[in-house]
Amino acid sequence: MSNTFDFNRFKKVFVRDFHATYSRFGLALLIIILIPFVFWLMQCELYSPDQYSYDISLMNRIRRLMELLLLAVAIAPGIIYKSCNVKGRGNYFALLPASTYEKYLSMFLYCCVVVPAAIAVGILVLDTLLALLPIGPYHKFIWQVDDYYDDFYVGLVWYIVYSFLAASIFMFTNTIFKRAKFVKTVLWLLLIGVVALIFSWPLQYLGDILYSAETAVWAIPLIVAIVLQYFTYIRLKKMQY
Repeated sequence: MSNTFDFNRFKKVFVRDFHATYSRFGLALLIIILIPFVFWLMQCELYSPDQYSYDISLMNRIRRLMELLLLAVAIAPGIIYKSCNVKGRGNYFALLPASTYEKYLSMFLYCCVVVPAAIAVGILVLDTLLALLPIGPYHKFIWQVDDYYDDFYVGLVWYIVYSFLAASIFMFTNTIFKRAKFVKTVLWLLLIGVVALIFSWPLQYLGDILYSAETAVWAIPLIVAIVLQYFTYIRLKKMQY
């Protein structure tokens, strides 16, 4: 049954994962969504309405939304599926009456689609409500980006790509590490970054070639994410309890 797909079985796994997401990640989700409100309050406290700086630009608001999106997809796998690969505690995952593909697909949807969509919708609703208030540093709605339309949508695509990459990285490491999964992943990423920085000078010419080829630049993080998703599925398939 490891490679089969049955919609009824998948539906049961998806519903079960919904309850796990709600109970384990619901509070963290709410806190992340409310973080922009905290910044809004801080800005209200710092400045008076007649000051020019009493404004949070659209790009800063959008950037904060994307940063929180990256944070959410990074911590989601280790919270929602924290014990899926832990001996004993992970028996619930191994004994689910579903194929590995069905379990992986549900995990993929929650970590790469449901969580980022919930964050985006929640922050956008909050941002709109704050923009409707006659007071405060929000003077436009977040989608009013006419002055830098092209930059906004290019940046949006980049954030979506890197959110998918971040989700893929932490989904994969969630099947590798058994404790302190988020911290260990961050430390490994820092180590890889330092090593890449040390050896980057011989690859400078190659980097110039890649950055001159726009398609390659867009494709690299997507390819890495897809490869990591494949290895996540393989890890789930071969995990021993």
